[in-house]
Amino acid sequence: MKTAAIILLILCCYSFNAAAQKEDRVWVFDDSIAIDWNDTLNPIVYKIGTTQCFDENYASICSKNGDLRFYIGGSSQNFNTYMFSSIYGANNYKVQNGDSIRSHRSITQGMLFLPFLNDTNKYYLFYLSFESPYYTGNGLYYSIIDKSIDTFGSVIVKNVLVDSTTFTEKMTAVKHGNGEDWWIVVHKDNSNQFFKFLLTPSGLSGPFIQTIGPILTGNSQGQMKFSPNGNKLGLVSIQGNKIAMFDFNRCTGQISNYQNLGNHKSYGCSFSLNGHIFYAATNTMNSIGLGIDSLFQFNLDSVNISQTKYLVWVSNNDSFHIGQLLLSPNNKIYFGTQYSFIDPTYHSFNNMNFSFINNPDIYGSGCNIQPHSFNLNGRISMAGLPNMINYNLSALDDSPCDTLGLGINGIEAVPYPLLNIYPNPASDELTIEVLNGIAPKEIEIINSLGVTVMKLKQTKPNQQVNIKSLAAGVYFVKVRMKDGSVTVRKFVKQ
Repeated sequence: MKTAAIILLILCCYSFNAAAQKEDRVWVFDDSIAIDWNDTLNPIVYKIGTTQCFDENYASICSKNGDLRFYIGGSSQNFNTYMFSSIYGANNYKVQNGDSIRSHRSITQGMLFLPFLNDTNKYYLFYLSFESPYYTGNGLYYSIIDKSIDTFGSVIVKNVLVDSTTFTEKMTAVKHGNGEDWWIVVHKDNSNQFFKFLLTPSGLSGPFIQTIGPILTGNSQGQMKFSPNGNKLGLVSIQGNKIAMFDFNRCTGQISNYQNLGNHKSYGCSFSLNGHIFYAATNTMNSIGLGIDSLFQFNLDSVNISQTKYLVWVSNNDSFHIGQLLLSPNNKIYFGTQYSFIDPTYHSFNNMNFSFINNPDIYGSGCNIQPHSFNLNGRISMAGLPNMINYNLSALDDSPCDTLGLGINGIEAVPYPLLNIYPNPASDELTIEVLNGIAPKEIEIINSLGVTVMKLKQTKPNQQVNIKSLAAGVYFVKVRMKDGSVTVRKFVKQ
């Protein structure tokens, strides 16, 4: 009977994973543009209710049924507000407490929504920040939004610093091989180090750091993408002059088999739906913003991928440059062409229409580029598109990680949670227990606004913390180990 129950549970889980999720069905970006892809044969372009900043750092997310939940917007070119972003709900108003999100508006992939693993009303927003002449705030942050509060949502946890490393302008995520958890991947600036974080129902763990591939410098503008099945990771870079391809192991998070596909300035990239073709747009802008951009494809089935570089399209105007590329729910790849001069409001046929790759799975001219043929309904595009990922990716069948919590980066498997906190809720004293018996380097207690209210540097594997002085509410325990890894857990103070 017990075995039958376990089998039934597994079948239920796989049935859930097989159901199409539609978190990517509404794109919100640039000049107040929204594209609704719920009818993939007849997408609807409309004006979203807020004025967007003309730039590149966008994210939006829907419910699993395709209803718009949240998006990023509302900033302007005024430098007093340009360095921060705001979270908006489906009613086109800022969600409660949704202002002052610490992510610069000009970051290639600076923000990313992820649904909570065990609560359909809650969403994470992960975001990058870096130093500028106007403010400081290096690192990776997150906030949590609860749709069930105030009708259209409220930010219940805000601007929590995960890691203060200076990262490049690249952030993406992919489902763990168990089909439930998420790998979040960023890249350290002026280095060849990837930082990987694992998001589970128990919290966030990492960073798991791996040194591989080219050194990326100068914030390294340009996209980084996982293939739809998650087994490849590709990136492009303007400052690093690289087009790079890697293999990725969804079970362990291991990145391997680096291949240099060319030393080119490149900003936009995308995989085709079948994952066999990779597209990269090369950028030839000179010092005054002019130059012809080109779009290339690579055949990933080849033994020597770099030798399969095939020119599929050349920009027809040296004042316009290819922006980000994004695989849409109708399985075509869309991209805009941004105006290269200072006036972001300049309207032209080139930036008032998307181009798209009609058959991106086909290598060669049969991919069928359709230049400037998707009308944006009077709005204009710049460089950015929402940072979307494959929310539909299921578990790896018969893989060594089809049970939750197996090993990370080839290290001996360690079941999570690695951290236990109790009692929860707590009133006077909280016990923080590291299950592997190793004393942490540092323990922080953070309130729901992201403010550290307590920090302990003299710690034990089983630490008792007096919390009588804390006000009632929701808090987070952040434990940093001596190897640099971080785990976060939530508790309630009564």
